[in-house]
Amino acid sequence: MISTIKTLRPFFFLLPLGLLMGASTAPAPVATPPAYCELYGAVYVEQQAAFANYRVFLQENEAFADLIVFREDGEAFADRPGFWYITDVKAFADFTIAFETNEGMANFSIAYTDFRSAAGCQK
Repeated sequence: MISTIKTLRPFFFLLPLGLLMGASTAPAPVATPPAYCELYGAVYVEQQAAFANYRVFLQENEAFADLIVFREDGEAFADRPGFWYITDVKAFADFTIAFETNEGMANFSIAYTDFRSAAGCQK
């Protein structure tokens, strides 16, 4: 045992370095909003869910929806999260959605609102 200590003696100066490296000084992770909270712009509604960027469940009640959506009449006004312009041309869409009948299969849920001030993410 003493012979082992004598052979390791030159490396004892590394012990404090190892202790310092083991201490984590990384900041705590910051919670980021889900990706669907940033969706806005022109939207094309796909009939086939496999071709859509997002699968969406339409909630009847705003209280249970993840995202409250205000349907804009013009694409230029759909410039903030939760403001969508539904387009008939897929090439003009910023993203595509497909409506799911089963909430468990959807990426997130939406509810439409008549008030611009209510649009946005609920999380």
